[in-house]
Amino acid sequence: MFAGVQYGHLDLAVEVHDTAPATDLDAWDACGEAGARLDPSALCVYTPTGEPAPRLPLPATSSLYRLRMSARGRDSAAGRVGAQGGSAALGEHLLQLWPAPYTAGTVLKTDEVSRPCLRLRAGGQ
Repeated sequence: MFAGVQYGHLDLAVEVHDTAPATDLDAWDACGEAGARLDPSALCVYTPTGEPAPRLPLPATSSLYRLRMSARGRDSAAGRVGAQGGSAALGEHLLQLWPAPYTAGTVLKTDEVSRPCLRLRAGGQ
């Protein structure tokens, strides 16, 4: 996940679904999906202060998931440094997870922050 900002407040929401949620590309600047094998008992999310966040309610019956990462505001926040302890978010991200068979990653929508990375992965300049 690329945040665009160097330092500062970034909003991240995590949603766990039983099935694939609807894709709303109009609401986001960038969006991609990938399959992943996750151990629900070992998956942890940490706050900026290093404290563990509440555990994600992943079903214990599955280890294969589809992850969708959506982002907005990265282009306008690229390279910016937020105020120490500031409360204004410099970008928003949404991570959605649901049980699903493994499939390769796919880019659904790109922004300026992600385009150079995609070109490098494809062997471009």
